[in-house]
Amino acid sequence: MSSKESKAQIEVWEWKEIAYKEVENLDLKEALMARLEKSAVTAEKLGIKTVNIAGK
Repeated sequence: MSSKESKAQIEVWEWKEIAYKEVENLDLKEALMARLEKSAVTAEKLGIKTVNIAGK
């Protein structure tokens, strides 16, 4: 990593690593469902209206 990366870019890389670690031991379908569910919870907390595309 060079010193040219912005603080924001470094934060994104850190968040990406955390998100990966949350699902690294799941198979693809389980990982996608976990990520969708977590995203829906976050959207709800932020007051963003969502639609159910996961079939639940």
